[in-house]
Amino acid sequence: MLARSSKPFPAAASVKIVDFTSVESLSAAMAGQDAVIDTTFSPEIDTPLRLIDAAVKAGVYRLFVGRSIL
Repeated sequence: MLARSSKPFPAAASVKIVDFTSVESLSAAMAGQDAVIDTTFSPEIDTPLRLIDAAVKAGVYRLFVGRSIL
C-alpha cells in the first residue's frame, strides 16, 4: 500500500510512504510489482497521470484505476 503519510494501518499491511508529486518516489515504491490498483480518487488530474508514468517506469504490467461513481 502506498500512503502520503504514516497513519494507523493494520499490522499485516505493507505500507510505503511516498511523495505522490514525484514520479521517482512512486516508481521506486512500485518496483517489483506486477499490478497496481489506483484508489486515490484525486480530483487533481496530475496525480493519476504521475501514477501511470511511474507504473510504466517501474515495469508494472497492469494498472487498475478505481473511480467513485458518486
